[in-house]
Amino acid sequence: MLQNFKKILKVATILDLPKIANLIDSESQPPSRSSHSPSAKLSAILLKKFKQILAGSTRLEVPEIGYLIAQVDRMTGEEFEEFLACCFRNLGYAVEMTPKTGDFGADLILSKARKKTVVQAKRYQGKVGNSAVQEVVSAVKYYGAQDAIAITNSEFTANAHKLAQANGVKLWGREQLIDLVIRAKK
Repeated sequence: MLQNFKKILKVATILDLPKIANLIDSESQPPSRSSHSPSAKLSAILLKKFKQILAGSTRLEVPEIGYLIAQVDRMTGEEFEEFLACCFRNLGYAVEMTPKTGDFGADLILSKARKKTVVQAKRYQGKVGNSAVQEVVSAVKYYGAQDAIAITNSEFTANAHKLAQANGVKLWGREQLIDLVIRAKK
């Protein structure tokens, strides 16, 4: 499966992404007129498209996966959290989104089969460091969770991996994010 993800990412880098974007966006309704900035409009379209894909109301081709995951890089942190919430709901989790401030280290609280998992979401352009792991570790006790996951659209530093391993935190980078989208789609 890891090789498939790498192929998807490679295909996405060599394809005509603007052309794919036009194909994808041609199905989307324009965002409401209350959104004034182009990035807000793009984010609204992308979030709607992700929801359509996850709901199964539109097909998802390999080149589109690469394009759509690349578009996650353009989301705001809050949009990334909402996107993850949609994915986890499609996988059968009850999802609670924490307040935007004062979240005690968790952005999402997942519940399934009497098991609670806290999630720290980091939409970054560079590598994610120790702070994401430290935040989600503190959330485990506060929310009474059994598991902790830090998820990014990027990668984690070597030190973040060491700290996560020492604290039983799962780290999901870009490839695991792609896997999550694919599993949520089915």
